Amino acid sequence: VFSMTRTDTFRLVEKITGQVGDDVVALSAIDHPESLQGMGWMYRVEGHEIDIHDIIIKDIIATSVECSVIGIRNTDGKKIYNVTIDNIHCTDNYAAEDGKLYPAYPKFRLPPFDINRIRRSNAPYTLIRIGQPGYFKDRPNMLGEVYNIHATNLHMHMGCVVLCNISLENSYFGNIYAENDVDYIFTTKEARAERQYGADLRNVVIENVFYQNRDNDFATAFDFDINQKDFKAENVVIQNAFLGNCKNIFNMKMDGTLHYSGFYGANVKKANGTIAK
Repeated sequence: VFSMTRTDTFRLVEKITGQVGDDVVALSAIDHPESLQGMGWMYRVEGHEIDIHDIIIKDIIATSVECSVIGIRNTDGKKIYNVTIDNIHCTDNYAAEDGKLYPAYPKFRLPPFDINRIRRSNAPYTLIRIGQPGYFKDRPNMLGEVYNIHATNLHMHMGCVVLCNISLENSYFGNIYAENDVDYIFTTKEARAERQYGADLRNVVIENVFYQNRDNDFATAFDFDINQKDFKAENVVIQNAFLGNCKNIFNMKMDGTLHYSGFYGANVKKANGTIAK
């Protein structure tokens, strides 16, 4: 089921259900045939701008075989901005059996995001993906090219809720419901280990988080990781988070400071504070 309404001022994408092989909804501002797979160039419409903006995506109840439910990617100076996302549910049919985390490997749990660990049916690695380093001709996106992303009422139970690579600013994520095998609420760690981790973040708010995961030593609620270059977090605020039994609250390897308040859970020692690299 799919519905799209277009006016001169905005585009509304809503009421999608089912399963797809790649991203359920993909906003791809990619314009060069020399970029990885030439994806954006293949489908561009002559006479229309490549920048993507003024989009409303809502009421999605769907899943991907192994990608994301909402994918946002732009490269080589193209922009994506003014995107509202609301009421997104991942509906993969994976479920642990008899208390085992992974039926195929009942004796141990492998680290999150190892692409070779298990190929599960209907298993997206993230609900929302913002940025991907590989899809460019000359350069990936930069700070100031993805902004005003507003995402609310997000429901996920495996992988992560929001994965952000490269850049994001002036954006908001709220009313997040995560459970079971969710490894991250927000992460800058690429899902495929050979690619680049990290993001430049400016003026980003994450709030009203409800997280109850299975017993998992690897899960990290808020993961700001890097591996190939320095990235910076500027004015990143996380507040009102109920983190259940999550053992690792933060991984902060980026430059900058995180501000947090209103944290609750079995392993939360302080409810308010800052974390700086």
